Amino acid sequence: KMSSPCYYSVDHSYFLNKAAKRRYPSLHALAPLNRIPGMINLAGGLPNPAAFPFSSFSFTTSSGEVLSLSPDNMYNSLQYTETQGLPKLLEWIWDYTCRMHKFTEEKKSLYDVCVTTGSQDALSKAFEAFLDEGDCLLIESPSYASGLSACRPTGCHLVPMPIDGDGIIPYALEEILEMWHDTPHENHGNPFPKVMYVIPTGQNPSGATLTIERKKEIYRICQRFNILILEDDPYWLVELGPWTDNNKDMKGANDDDGNDGDDAPFIPPRDSFLSMDTDRRVVRLDSFSKIMSSGLRVGWATGPKELIQPIYVHHMVSACNTSGLAQAVVQTMLSHWGWEGFISHVTEVQRLYRKRRNYTIQMARKYLEKEMVTFDPPNAGMFLWIKLNQISDSKEFVEKYCLPALVNIIPGTYFMPDSHAKSPYIRVSYSIAPLENIQEAFRRLGDLLKNASS
Repeated sequence: KMSSPCYYSVDHSYFLNKAAKRRYPSLHALAPLNRIPGMINLAGGLPNPAAFPFSSFSFTTSSGEVLSLSPDNMYNSLQYTETQGLPKLLEWIWDYTCRMHKFTEEKKSLYDVCVTTGSQDALSKAFEAFLDEGDCLLIESPSYASGLSACRPTGCHLVPMPIDGDGIIPYALEEILEMWHDTPHENHGNPFPKVMYVIPTGQNPSGATLTIERKKEIYRICQRFNILILEDDPYWLVELGPWTDNNKDMKGANDDDGNDGDDAPFIPPRDSFLSMDTDRRVVRLDSFSKIMSSGLRVGWATGPKELIQPIYVHHMVSACNTSGLAQAVVQTMLSHWGWEGFISHVTEVQRLYRKRRNYTIQMARKYLEKEMVTFDPPNAGMFLWIKLNQISDSKEFVEKYCLPALVNIIPGTYFMPDSHAKSPYIRVSYSIAPLENIQEAFRRLGDLLKNASS
């Protein structure tokens, strides 16, 4: 019989910055008291629902069903509610966490969840809880552009971690940390990093996905050097499977709604850092944006109670709570689906983006000459990261050639920890453009590369 893991704690106060240690809850923290049966509420300054000009809310699903918010859901969604999230949505999130991240009841008792206004909101609040002026943040190079924008105002130093098609390179990370205090290493004299920011699945912008083996090795390194892992994983469920040269030519390429006979089953995501977190050093960020709706702005943070608390308190005093109506819509949809229906929906999402990934790679190989570009087909997510082999500054290329030709792609420099660094890379998104437009864009891009190199 296998013994259960022993969950022990690092000193979480070590990871908190000065502002996080100064934060304390507002009166909003007393909101759960109002759910006690028989409680007479003379405490909260809650608007009277009689003043609200709404009595019901319903919406039509993509399959044609009309769903309505229950009276309780309607009441709770229109009123100030618990900062942590609507209770029924929290129940679903905990069930999801136990199923997908393999939480036991013991582990669940040591962690907490907070619903946020998208995972971007959670990310910004996490940076503002864990980073002080002058701190060093380990970050992938390249990394998420909005993540870079969110962390820079903290005044932290960005320490680039090299990545390849499989994400962070463990031995390179370990070398950075082992050599930290060696002279004349570039980081000599800077505070030792306490936090690592990582996008493990379908990384934005590179499309890289960490293997389970690399995750285990990176977790071991973070244990060795006492580093907090900030796991930002909005593409975790957008698993597409590996690209192979045997992928069939696509039929009905202009049919954006069909999946061309793709009946592949649900691809389970790879084990998360959260699932392998035995010493409570992982804060994980999730989102409904990529699988349900980005406009609803509903995400959540999961982590050790001591590390979720400053995010929760910050959310409490800045927004009170994420839109109750948005939470209620999400919860109503999830309740309608049930677990099997949710997995079925995610399977269709995977098929949708797999079709788009496959088609984009076919167009890239058709129109871009091999000697001009290099790229690794992504196994997840929405992006293709292309190196322009004969161009050193993709920003100049995009501005001089692509935009005048009405092809909008993002130069790699926007994703670099060093904002002044030139980059030969471009990021192509295959998530939303009509397929015929993707084909035309690559046809133009191929001609533009030939013109630029001539």
